[in-house]
Amino acid sequence: MPKEIKNPHDQFFKSMMTDPKVIREFFEQNLPANIRNVMNFDVIVPERESYIEEHLRMQIADLVYSTEFNDKPGYLYILIEHQSSPCEILAFRLLKYMVAIMDKHMLTTSKNILPAVYPMTIYNGWKNYNYSTDIFDLFGDQKEFMQDILWKPYQLIDLSKIPDEKLKANLHYGIAAYTMKHIFEKNLIPILKNVLAEIKPIEKEFGMDSYIDKILSYFIEVGEINKQDFVNTVKTSLTTINEDKLMTLAEQFRQEGEQRGREEGIVFGLEKGIEKGKRDVAMNLFNNGMDISQIAKLTGLFAKDIEQLKNTKAN
Repeated sequence: MPKEIKNPHDQFFKSMMTDPKVIREFFEQNLPANIRNVMNFDVIVPERESYIEEHLRMQIADLVYSTEFNDKPGYLYILIEHQSSPCEILAFRLLKYMVAIMDKHMLTTSKNILPAVYPMTIYNGWKNYNYSTDIFDLFGDQKEFMQDILWKPYQLIDLSKIPDEKLKANLHYGIAAYTMKHIFEKNLIPILKNVLAEIKPIEKEFGMDSYIDKILSYFIEVGEINKQDFVNTVKTSLTTINEDKLMTLAEQFRQEGEQRGREEGIVFGLEKGIEKGKRDVAMNLFNNGMDISQIAKLTGLFAKDIEQLKNTKAN
């Protein structure tokens, strides 16, 4: 249960904003015209959930209302904060509440459509409110820089659209990106050979460092590759890798095979239900845009099984 708000100003304001007549008049008086013109004043629903941090609930009264707009199904949330003292970072705090409202809305509706959220603050303090209401002012000297990049479409680096030679032009990042680009191919040995050829300058300078180890482990964890072919290719391509290291890689293959056998042996009862649950979770994560390799790590499923499940659902 939320803690009781001890601030008397918050208590009064919150009690007033539960009265439908007060709510309507407040919105008619204070909302900008472009919002008033599209919202349905006959459908204004106070939201019961609090979106503020737990440690602030004794000090702050957050009020959230949902309504219809444009005479068709949809959601507009109006977030109202009351302040009896100036708050320098209120713009950032409101942003966090807005994101929380959007997140809760998506979980509740099970749709990947964000609702509109409009923040407001009512202030009745005795001090002049001299703080900016523009969140960009909180970035200080970086204000103009952030105005150029914040709220813009995010940058998509689609490895499948980048030529291999351009990727490999950068040694360390290039090898990693090239590996990620081709990791789902059926025949990974040619890809592995290309990667090992590119890795040789790194091996010559640093030996078998953690970077190379991570590259090789990625082939094992995510790719579909024959154990013996993998070991032979690595052994003939790298000069500093020793037998112990190869045995460690081979052990990873063995454990993967045992895990696959356990999964293939699930045919009934609780284990079958668990496996189905994993697959359902995997599809939900994929539908929400998560990378297959990440899904595999979270669910314990194999990457190729997730890929097959994705293709099955698509058909």
